[in-house]
Amino acid sequence: METKLNQKRESLFIFAFSLILLAYPFTSYSLPEGEKVMAGSASFDRSQANTLNINTPSDKLIVNYNSFSIAQSETVRFYQPSSSAIALNRVVGVNPSTILGRLTANGRIFLVNPNGILFGQTARVDVAGLVVSTLDISNDDFLAGRYNFNLKPGFAPSYVVNRGSIKVDDNGFVVLASPLVSNQGEIIAHGADVVIAGTSSFSMSFDEQGLINFVIPKMDRKSGTVTIPKEEAFSLVEEVVNTEGIVEAAEIVEEDGVVKLTGTTGIAVNSGLIDVSSSGDGKAGKVFIDSCQDTVLTKDAFIKADGGLEFSGGNIRIFSAGDTSIFGNVRISAKGGRINGKGGNLD
Repeated sequence: METKLNQKRESLFIFAFSLILLAYPFTSYSLPEGEKVMAGSASFDRSQANTLNINTPSDKLIVNYNSFSIAQSETVRFYQPSSSAIALNRVVGVNPSTILGRLTANGRIFLVNPNGILFGQTARVDVAGLVVSTLDISNDDFLAGRYNFNLKPGFAPSYVVNRGSIKVDDNGFVVLASPLVSNQGEIIAHGADVVIAGTSSFSMSFDEQGLINFVIPKMDRKSGTVTIPKEEAFSLVEEVVNTEGIVEAAEIVEEDGVVKLTGTTGIAVNSGLIDVSSSGDGKAGKVFIDSCQDTVLTKDAFIKADGGLEFSGGNIRIFSAGDTSIFGNVRISAKGGRINGKGGNLD
C-alpha cells in the first residue's frame, strides 16, 4: 500500500514548524559535565580529545548530570553489557541539551532533560534503542521496570526536536516525547518501532525484542507554555497560521529573552523521514504519532514501513485527541513483500 496525501484543509491550517540551530558559536556546547551515578556503576573516560567514553557493567544505569550536550566535533560513546542494557541519563541542571555531534551505544539510551532537547542537523545517533523526553521518570520506577514518565513538578512544558540522523538496531525503538515534539530530520529504524508523542505523560513497556506497548493516558487538556531559550535556537516556530483555531489557543510570544508557545497541551509534528521498513527479508516495524492536542504532518514528510520479501507492510498510526492535520505532499508507504506480502495498515 502506498498513499500520497495532498493538501488537506490548507485553507484552515498551515503549520510549518522549524527550529534552526545557531550556526555559531559551537563552543557554547560541550561534552556532558557534572555526572553523578545514582544506580549501577560506570567510568567516565575523557582521555581522548573531544570524546567521552562511558563504560558500564550494569544492565541498568542511572546518571544525573549538570549538563548533557555534544558539540559538532565531539563524541559520546556508551559501552554497555548487552544490547538490552539501559542507561538513563538525566539532566538536573538548568540548561537544555544540544546534540550536534555523535552519540553511540551498543545498548539502549534514555536522555531526559526537562529544559528541552535539540538534535541539530549535524547530530548522528547510533544506538540499540532510544528514548528522548522532557518528562521525568523516578529512579524506583526505572529500576523496577515501570516506565512511567511525567512532567516534573515545578517545570514548565518543554520541547524535543530532531533535525539530525537517528539510527537504532533492528527490533529496537525510538521514542521522542514531550509537550512539543518535532521530527524534522531522519529516523532510521529498520524493523523497529518509532513513537512521536506530544504529551505531558506516558508509559511504555518493552522487552529484548523491542517495544511492546506505548500509552498516553487520558487527561484533562490543560494548556501550558513551552519556553525555549533564544541563545539555544532562533526561529523556533517559523510559521504558524492559526486564523481558524486549528491549534487551539496556541500563540507565539517573545518575552525576557525567550520564545514562548502558549496554550500548549501536546503537539506532535513530523516533517522528516521515518523509516521502519525491513532491512532485508524481514518484518517491518511500526510508527505511532500521537498527541494530546494536535498532530501535524507537514510537506516533505515521508513515513515508510515496507515489509521484506515474504512479509507484510508495517502499521502506521497517526492520531490526536484534538486535530490531525495534513499540509502539503506527505508520502506514506507500507507495501508488502513481493512474495505473499500484504499491505500494512494506516489508521
